[in-house]
Amino acid sequence: MARTIAVVSQKGGVGKTTTVVHLGVALAERGVPTLLVDLDPQAALTAAFGLNEDLSLTIEASLMKGIAITQVIRNVRPSLDIIPASFQLNQAELSLHQRPRWPYRLREALQPIQGRYAYILIDAPPGLGPLTVNAIAAADAFLVPIRPDYLSLRSLKGLLIAIGRLRQQLGLSIELLGILPTMVQLHLRHHRDVLAELTAAFGRKVFQVFIPQSIRFAEAPVAGQSLLDYMASHPGAQAYRRLAALIEEAGGG
Repeated sequence: MARTIAVVSQKGGVGKTTTVVHLGVALAERGVPTLLVDLDPQAALTAAFGLNEDLSLTIEASLMKGIAITQVIRNVRPSLDIIPASFQLNQAELSLHQRPRWPYRLREALQPIQGRYAYILIDAPPGLGPLTVNAIAAADAFLVPIRPDYLSLRSLKGLLIAIGRLRQQLGLSIELLGILPTMVQLHLRHHRDVLAELTAAFGRKVFQVFIPQSIRFAEAPVAGQSLLDYMASHPGAQAYRRLAALIEEAGGG
């Protein structure tokens, strides 16, 4: 059975999609069968792999129309598949909560393919709307990217409380996989202070892998690549490779 990880955040602009892309590619580089699920109506994960936003079959078709998930999956490189999204997912989110067993629709859609993959990574939209609730209900672990600033730290605490409540209300067994510092600039004292506070508060749950702030993350998709392909030796690429190794070493795959 796949280890299913929801990548979630209360805030946008924290490197959530970037993390799903690069962690997925890093796992695939290791020969680990991995599936990425684009559950964000912005469809940035889909675009990162050069897929057309006008795709006829996307995650929306499975969630709302009952289309088999196997018809939606696209292969993007060896050991790496994706379930794409489109802007139509915005409309789906508005009516999703009216469907029977709506919090579990993604989990039920993914069940037939659990045996195909070692990891399923879900790119959830910011906040805790119906799509993010589906991501959390489908996952056995969640990963939180966080920028090292105090507003993000405050948001993190609120997110963890909210997921704890969802866990009780929906009868879930989801656990915090870890907190991933992103867009880190260690030369800034503020960043160092927040990282120290994070570690003091959450201990081993803070990945000791800091994703650096770099324009290269924005340049790579323009070239139709991940940073691991675009600039393989870049510190950001190496950081995501270390993250993939840590997750595998923890026994998830």
